Amino acid sequence: ASFWLAGIISTLSADVRVGLISYWPLDMDNGGTTPDMGSCGNNMAEFSAPTVVSGQFSNAFSFNGTSQYLGITHGFDYRVNGLPIYASPGGYTVMMWVKGAAQTAKYIFTEGSTASGNPLLLIQTGNAANTNSHLDLLVRTIAGGTGPLNHVTSTSVVFDNTWHHIAWVDDRGAAKLYVDGNLDATSFKYNYPGANAVPLNTTTIGQLVRSAGPAANAYFNGQIDEVFLWERPLSQDEVNQVRTNGISIPGAPLIVGQPIGSTNALGDRVLFSVSAVGTQIG
Repeated sequence: ASFWLAGIISTLSADVRVGLISYWPLDMDNGGTTPDMGSCGNNMAEFSAPTVVSGQFSNAFSFNGTSQYLGITHGFDYRVNGLPIYASPGGYTVMMWVKGAAQTAKYIFTEGSTASGNPLLLIQTGNAANTNSHLDLLVRTIAGGTGPLNHVTSTSVVFDNTWHHIAWVDDRGAAKLYVDGNLDATSFKYNYPGANAVPLNTTTIGQLVRSAGPAANAYFNGQIDEVFLWERPLSQDEVNQVRTNGISIPGAPLIVGQPIGSTNALGDRVLFSVSAVGTQIG
């Protein structure tokens, strides 16, 4: 005999919050930290007191280009708290609003290692004077060298002292860059051989931290708002949904991935799974 086992909650349409690891609204200074409203509680420490100013959505953090940044040191194992986001086995998305003038090789969002100077994920301003109003992307393994993704520069201008929205969507080497919701014209250049040997244990906004500590003369000068990390690649429609409307994170848990029904023989084991988001307490 067999019977139908159905989820106790009706199936809903896909929710963009599925797979959301961290969300830093950058709205407040909470006594030297700024809270993560995602599912893992990765609150960012503030270094040299960046300023809270009016942002694209509510407030933003402003960085002076000389000493200020946000950061968290975590383990190398992604399974503990979702960081480093680069290690997500299903790919990942990094999304934010940014505002600043043209500036050369200043860090926006990075992941590094306190054990080495080599493994890196960098999202930064252009690496040369003739590209410093554009975005620059780099992925480097523990072996160092120039790859597998070596300073690929966007076609789109990002740093012209106005707000721009950027989303870096990396499907394990099949990567795309969206600027203001549009696929960047050079996105075909972002495809690279998947690089697994990238052990990372620091995640920072406005700087890079690795074995030598914060990088001198590489502090970002400008404003950053609404930083998101997903443990999956988002679609362009999802990127634009968040870009246009922001995102709502309730205090109480909200189920965003419903259990799926299954037909099984009587007495068989059935495993149901569910995804939820909410604000961590404590």
